[in-house]
Amino acid sequence: MQGSITKNQLIQFIYSESSDIESDRIKEALSVDIYLNETYHELKSAIQRLPRLRKNPTPKTVQSILSYSRKEKFKDPVY
Repeated sequence: MQGSITKNQLIQFIYSESSDIESDRIKEALSVDIYLNETYHELKSAIQRLPRLRKNPTPKTVQSILSYSRKEKFKDPVY
């Protein structure tokens, strides 16, 4: 991998979090450095295989929280 481009910079590039200037610099480096290009494709592939995070809790989780809050509502406060 080219010494001036780090894996963290590649990850930022993959997630479109790098500046325009940095993106141009990485694109240029990818076109001339075969090892950097290999690393880029490995990282991109690994990122695509990551499980997608859920943005909402499951119905079971919501019910558990509601059930717990109902039970706690009727307990005496501790002073």
